[in-house]
Amino acid sequence: RGARAGGAAALSSSSASAASPAPSGPAQMRARPIGLLPRIGGVDSGDAAVPDDDRETSARTTLMISQIPKSYTRDMLCALLDERGLRGHYDFLYLPIKFATGVSFGYAFVNFISAEAAQRCHAELEGFRAWIDDSCEVCRMTSDTKYQGRQQCVEKYRNSPVMHMSVDDSMKPIVLENGVRVSFPEPSKRVKNPRYVRAPPAEERGDGDRRTP
Repeated sequence: RGARAGGAAALSSSSASAASPAPSGPAQMRARPIGLLPRIGGVDSGDAAVPDDDRETSARTTLMISQIPKSYTRDMLCALLDERGLRGHYDFLYLPIKFATGVSFGYAFVNFISAEAAQRCHAELEGFRAWIDDSCEVCRMTSDTKYQGRQQCVEKYRNSPVMHMSVDDSMKPIVLENGVRVSFPEPSKRVKNPRYVRAPPAEERGDGDRRTP
């Protein structure tokens, strides 16, 4: 009987272990791969464990800020960044403007002097909606841009038609030092004259293509 009782006890103990649920709460959170944490906006103490692709993303300094009211100008966007405590923390800004209408496309590219400054901007403006024109746009941003860093941004636009002398200064990208605008690097080749003329309607072209001007 003693042997049978011991066997039954062992079986009972084994069954209880198998039926026990997996750890939950903080224990599970600690086991969560760091690579699944948000890429921007938070500082994680386990940086050494971040996969290479996530480390590269977290080190990016150029953000594309979208859902900006189209009534906003470059200077208005600069004023917003400065008001949020970011003056002196960004060194390149470009708010693309439609040549034909003078209205923005609703997005901008901003390079920050450090990844920490970019993360701070994300924390300050992601979901922002207190625009001075009472717009209902909800600000969004991403670091997933083709060009990263001030140098790449400058090289992208220094020979662009947007830098042509006929383009109004308010439409051009700017570079800054310690919060003060400085001269944009000179073009390295001849800058083409921008096209201000709207494309003809699709029915006039006869191709059915409704491309945006």
